[in-house]
This record gives sequence, structure tokens and C-alpha cells, in this order.
Amino acid sequence: MRFSMDSSRARSLSFGAVPRLLGTLLVLAGLAALPGCSSGGAQSDSAAHKTGKPIELRYRAIAKNLSFGIVNESHTDRTELYSSRQPIDQATTKVSPDEVVDAIVEYFRDQGFFAIAQSGGAPKTPPPGTSQMLEVDLPEGPYHAVLRPGVTADYAKTFQTCAKALLDVYNSTMQLQAVDSAPAWGGNAPQPTGGKKSSKGGGSSARSGG
Repeated sequence: MRFSMDSSRARSLSFGAVPRLLGTLLVLAGLAALPGCSSGGAQSDSAAHKTGKPIELRYRAIAKNLSFGIVNESHTDRTELYSSRQPIDQATTKVSPDEVVDAIVEYFRDQGFFAIAQSGGAPKTPPPGTSQMLEVDLPEGPYHAVLRPGVTADYAKTFQTCAKALLDVYNSTMQLQAVDSAPAWGGNAPQPTGGKKSSKGGGSSARSGG
């Protein structure tokens, strides 16, 4: 069994400066995974702040069959997930404190994600032309949004803003995952794909940074 530190890292989308709220979330996400914050009293303190409301957020790059997800500690036990050996290309789910995940959901709400999202689970077969997908699974039910040709500029902007926020926090969340093979260091980590330009409303879809 091998352990990969941050074995899966999504390249964040590049859309302007990180908002103040996001900056705070990135700090919290990083601190939550420090050695001193993952054992002993800190671990007990983290458990004490569990809301008991499981939440999962996931970004999917459809064409490249890539998926990056964050769950809160009420959803999945950090130690149990990371100690369970997984194929290197499937070790793409990270665990973050409930308060961090709650803040991401609130950020999505403020940006208008739930106004563009559809209620219900994401379709197993995405609509034709879908390049990317965002999924939010809340205690009250799941929501999803797809980025594909034909969406408006406002829709694309909301999707891109939320995707960037999720991937920024994902990249700042440390992961020590047991995997079945050594990671391919040196630029071979999975990266989100870029989307095509919208065919209506003048909107443009997400592009991968760098």
C-alpha cells in the first residue's frame, strides 16, 4: 500500500481575484489538514463541530471523464476514507470540515447557483455537448448544473464562478490517501477540461487555467 499526499489536484479555473470569503475558506481548508489539526484534541474539536448534515460537492469534466469532489465530515469520516486503498485515478474525493463546506454552499447560493441548477441528481448521460457539470448533494436533496452550448452569458458566468470556488478550495485541501500505485509526479495530475463557447447569449464557458 502506498500513501499519496495530494495525489489528485485539479488545476483551478482562472477567473479574476479570489473573493475575501474564498480567501478565508482556503486558509481554513489548509489548516484543517495540518498534522496538529488531524489528531488528538484538534480531531475531537473537529468532531464536536459536525452538523450531522452530510453534504457533497462535485465538479466533473465530462469529455475527460474527470471528477473532483469535496465532502464534509458529517458525510464521510476522514480517517476511514483516506485509509481505504483506492486506484490512483479514483482518489479524487477530499474531506473538509463542516463549516468550510457550509460556507462553500452559502457562496454558491450568493452567486446564484441554485437559480441556474436543476433539482434532482445529475443525469447518468449528460445532455449533448455538455463539457462540465457541478453537483451539490444537500440533506434536502441534490442539485446539478451543466455547462454546454446554448446557455446564456449569465448562466456561464455563474457556473464558472462556482466551479472556480470549488476547485480553489479542493486544491487547498490536503489529502493523504492510500493508493494502489505511486502517483505520477511532475505535471501528470488530472486537470479539468475547458468548455466550448456558448452558442447563445454571447456567453463563454470555463477554461482551464495556465
